[in-house]
Order: sequence, then C-alpha cells, then structure tokens
Amino acid sequence: MNNAAKSFKPMSEVVNKIDDKTYDVRIYGDIGYEIDGHSLAQWLSNFSIPGININVRINTHGGYTYEGTSVIAEMLSSKANITTINDGVAYSMGFILMQCGKHRKARDYSSSMVHAAHYENSDMTPLTDSEKMYLSAENDKLFTILKGILGDKFNNEWLDGKDHYFVLGKTQEDAGLVDEVINTGKTIDMHVQDRYKVCAAMLNDNTNSNTNSNTNSSMEHLKTVAAVIGCEENISVVVSKVSALREEITAKNAVIAAKDAEITRLNGEIKAFDNVEKTRLVEAGVASGRIATDKAKELTDNTASLTIAQLKAVIDAMTPIHKPLPVSQAGVSAASTASAASQFSGKTIEEVMAMEGGEAYVDRLRAVDKAAYSNLLKFKKKEE
Repeated sequence: MNNAAKSFKPMSEVVNKIDDKTYDVRIYGDIGYEIDGHSLAQWLSNFSIPGININVRINTHGGYTYEGTSVIAEMLSSKANITTINDGVAYSMGFILMQCGKHRKARDYSSSMVHAAHYENSDMTPLTDSEKMYLSAENDKLFTILKGILGDKFNNEWLDGKDHYFVLGKTQEDAGLVDEVINTGKTIDMHVQDRYKVCAAMLNDNTNSNTNSNTNSSMEHLKTVAAVIGCEENISVVVSKVSALREEITAKNAVIAAKDAEITRLNGEIKAFDNVEKTRLVEAGVASGRIATDKAKELTDNTASLTIAQLKAVIDAMTPIHKPLPVSQAGVSAASTASAASQFSGKTIEEVMAMEGGEAYVDRLRAVDKAAYSNLLKFKKKEE
C-alpha cells in the first residue's frame, strides 16, 4: 500500500473486445493507482455470462488490497470462462489475481512474486495499533484466498514478510502457479538492469534468511536465476556474475552522476550570465527613462522567470517616465554629478534649469538619484 497519486486509465484502454464472445482485460499498471479496481470489478460482473471468454492479461507490481479484493471476488464467482495470463510481472496483488483464473498461463520470460500485505515505508514509520490490526486482517484474507485456490501447493512462508520470487514461466509452472507456459523464446533477452534486479532480489532473500528451510528455498530460487543470466546452475558462478553486474551498474551510475554534475555546473554558468545581462538591461532601461530608479531593484529581483528576450520586450513596452538623458550626459560619472551638485547648491529648480548645464543636471537626478531630485523640488517650495 502506498500514497501515490491516482491516475486511472479509462476502461476503454483496459478492456478490448476481440469478438462477440471474447474480451481481453489488460491489467497493465497498479491496481488503485492506474487501474480502477472497482470499475473493473463492475465490468466483470456485467460480463459474468456463460459462454463468454475473458483473458485477464497481467503486468503489474500489485496495488491496493481494498480494490484488488473487488476484482478477486468477481473473478472467482464469474460464470464466464476466465483465463489469466502473466504477460510480464505478476507481483503482490497481481500474483493473487493470476491464481483466480480457471486456466492460468505465463509467458516464458515472466516472473511472479508473493508477499504479505504491507504499508509502504512502514520500515521507517512505526505502525499504529489500528494499522497493525488492519494488516493482520488483510493477511488472514490473503491466506484464505490463496490456500483455498492452491491447496497443498500454498506455502505458509509466502506471507512471512519477505518477497518470494518465481523467475521465468517454468519456475511458476513447477510451483503449481500456472497451468501452461507460453513459449516465446525470449527468456535470455533481458536488459542488464532487469537481470541485475532479478538476481539481486534472489541474493537479498538468501542473505536475509535465518532458517535452514528458508536458506534452502532461496538457494533453489538462485538456481533458476542461472537461466536468466546465461550461466550454469552453480551458486558460486551465479553470485560471481551478479557481483560483476552490480559493479557494471555502479560504474554506469558514476558516469551518470558525473554528467549530472556537469549539467548542474553549466546551468549555473548560464544562470550567472543571464543575471548579468538582465541587470544590464534594467540599468539601460533606467538610463533610457523607462524605469524609475526606485523600481529598478524590484524589477531585477522579479526577472527570474523571464528569459532575456522576454525582459527586453517588457522594458521596451514601458512608457517613458521622463525624457532620456542627452547622449553627452548619459555617461556622466557619479563623481561628476556630485561635483555639479555643489555648483547648483542653494538654487531653486527654476534657477538650476536656467543655468548652463542645469537642465542636464536635473534630468540626471530624475533618472538616477530620486532622493536628490526630491530634495531639489522641496527646496523650491521652501523658497515660495
């Protein structure tokens, strides 16, 4: 069980009509997350008709026991002829659904896994007493269903809290979990990541086993892994090849991490360049008379979501708040402005404007020094 967001596939993607009497039901995804278990159960109920053939094709890691039980109930009670097919993986709830068919098939490359019901991340977050009671009831239900279907072929250890894998169709057939193996000739054609995951699961199961019976069972599972990775049924050879696969994955992950670090560095350089260019555009906007000095920092701080081209377009679209500085004055340094300030000190704005260079001085203040410009205006009012 987990808290992943639900995004159900429409029933039109789940059910495919083959002919008037045959339907394919694809449980491709997890029940309760991608597959709406209750809607599927309702569909199965509607087509519980003698003479109807329903192929329930399974490729799922499991899902909610709550919704899965609805599907189980309809499959077990259906008057239709239901065949279950393991098209890839039948894990957790998918394992139980596989057992609910009147005829069970598995592709030769497929695998199954059974375990007890559990809450996701329960190893990190302690369960409440209520949650423990709920899990106990759920596992009693799973035991009853599987024991009722499989009889003596059911193994009590399957609900011991560990993951129990059945790799390849032949292994599932030998365990009494399927009635027929569909031969595709693709048993060895597996990606290195998939081979590693299968083998690692077997090795972890072996490492975590405490009893002789569990150890022996794990060793038997390990032998089946040999067929997947193409080596002889010798445990030491299997372990050796799995170790080599683990090293291969570690090396590839290191390369990926280095590439990610390089991407992060380059993104940082691009961001730094963008920030410099955006600051330059804002400063140019101030000099052109489109941006007030007291608004420049605010605009600069709010440009993170804008590209350079977008910021330029925003500034170009602004209505000028004062006339641009004369070219001869636009480059005047702060030092020369300060020097000019002493020349015009004690003058009203009308007096300053009438003096040589006064108009350019006022334009400069208005554009780059609002405080000084405000003081000049106030000085005028005092004189009146």
